[in-house]
Amino acid sequence: MTIRVSLFAAMLCLGSDPLAAQTVPAPAQNPPRSAVARNPLDDFSQTVQRLIRDVSPAVVDVVVQSFGGLENESNGRANTVSHQTREATGVLISADGYLVTNAHVVRTAQRIQIRFGDGPAGPQGNTIRRAPVQAEIVGVDQETDLAVLKIPGAGWNFLPFADSSKLHQGEVVFAVGNPRGLENSVSMGIVSAAERMLDPDSNQAFIQTDAPINPGNSGGPLVNTRGQIAGINTFIVSSSGGNEGLGFAIPSNLVKEICAQLKRYGRVRRGELGVVVRSVTPTLAKALSLPQESGVLIQDAHAR
Repeated sequence: MTIRVSLFAAMLCLGSDPLAAQTVPAPAQNPPRSAVARNPLDDFSQTVQRLIRDVSPAVVDVVVQSFGGLENESNGRANTVSHQTREATGVLISADGYLVTNAHVVRTAQRIQIRFGDGPAGPQGNTIRRAPVQAEIVGVDQETDLAVLKIPGAGWNFLPFADSSKLHQGEVVFAVGNPRGLENSVSMGIVSAAERMLDPDSNQAFIQTDAPINPGNSGGPLVNTRGQIAGINTFIVSSSGGNEGLGFAIPSNLVKEICAQLKRYGRVRRGELGVVVRSVTPTLAKALSLPQESGVLIQDAHAR
């Protein structure tokens, strides 16, 4: 016992603690900055910013001047003619100055002016802004609500058309335009339906989107994530007059076809079969005792 006590006392005198022999872990170090995982939201945000920078120079403000009547408060009739100005959106579709907008935008137009957003910074770092130019109407198609305009010059920034037949429900899209005159505004959403027919008897399908669209967005592009025109924004369904997530755009394949005809002929040439048709609905099929609840019914024929 005496020997063990003496050995323990000697170890204490030499500063050797039996517990100190255990390994003490080093304090944790912060990982190097390069090892920190990238934030996918930052990557997405930067990608969207680059996309909009590429798209915006081709999106223009369409300022339409016309004459219209003012209603008299006493009788509700338009007995005073006044000068009126309204704004909408257009998008350049070729380097030689052709652009597309909605037909209802240029209806009754006496003068159309095209205004451009801010361009890239100049040598001194100042923002370049193009002067407004006058546009001429090339052609208008009321049935599809499309109009082609032309501005002078060449070398304009423009957007290519996407293949709208390859558009899918849930695909991310962006509405670029000038809602309420707020130029170069961007909103994001998804394709709610790639081919939405609002009326069974309609011969035109629309792209439905929840990307916020408001008055002034008319004629502006609905672009995909590759910066291509997926559609031309044309109207909304709303009980308040503002965006309620029910926006509709004309599919790019139809826009491309109509624009080609308007540029070539100034109007759209449509083939005629000499018959009037209507879609078969369950109600119609039941009333006429038809064998099926879908299809096309020849309602009338024209003699040639």
